[in-house]
Order: sequence, then C-alpha cells, then structure tokens
Amino acid sequence: MTAFDDIVGACRARTTSALFVDSLLYERRREELEAKRIDFYSAFSAAPQVAALAGAWSACMRLKGYDVQTISDAVQLAAATRNPATQGESASPATEFAVALADAQCRVETNYEATYIELFRNAESAFVFENEALLLELIQLRYGKLQGELP
Repeated sequence: MTAFDDIVGACRARTTSALFVDSLLYERRREELEAKRIDFYSAFSAAPQVAALAGAWSACMRLKGYDVQTISDAVQLAAATRNPATQGESASPATEFAVALADAQCRVETNYEATYIELFRNAESAFVFENEALLLELIQLRYGKLQGELP
C-alpha cells in the first residue's frame, strides 16, 4: 500500500463515519434492496400485460414481413445485414432502414411507448410502496447523522 492509498482509506473511513449511522447494516440492507430490484425487473418483464404488449408489437412486425419476438430481435436483425468485411459499415442501409421504419410504425400502431411507460410507472410505484420501510431505513442509515443539517 502506498501513502496515497493510506490517505484515501483514512478519508473514506472518516466520511463513512460522518455520514452513516451504521455502514455495515446499510450495506446489508442495500444488498437486500438490490436483490428485490432485480426480482422486480424480472417480474415486470414477465408480466402478462408486458407480454401482451410485446406480442401485439411482434404481430405487427410479422405483418410487415419481419418475424421477430422482441425489439432486441429487430435490432439484431438490422445489425445482421452488416458486412463484417467492411468493419461494421452497413452493407445494406436500405434493410436497416426498413427494419427501423417497421419498428417505429409498429410502436405507433400498438401505442407501445406510452403503454410500456404506464405499465412500468404503475409497477414501479407499487414496488416503492411495497418496500417503503426498507427505503426509509436505508435513507436513515446513510444520511441519519446529517438530518439536522439538511435544509
């Protein structure tokens, strides 16, 4: 370890001590919240309403001549038209454009963006309410020593 590392470590320790009520408990609770957050995204992606929205978009894309299940599939389809010999330059800009245009049209026709955002905001709000106690505990553990100093 260098003198610089010692100074950084000392600064980190002083900062942690000044800010956190209990940094070890904070880390455990933060890991718990992170696990719940990961589960939230998995559950949201698998939710019936999200699957139905993706299905409507996919059906629209099939009608336009592209057999793709997800938006990521469409991106990969467009990227697959690239010629590796030209180092990533598009060998078929017309195909990339056609896939992108079909995607945009299907998003509009299915009201994909607005519906997805509404579904996500509702799920996100429910997540926050379900985990309110843990979130408040994390705030207290991290910033509790500063509460009297905050505006």
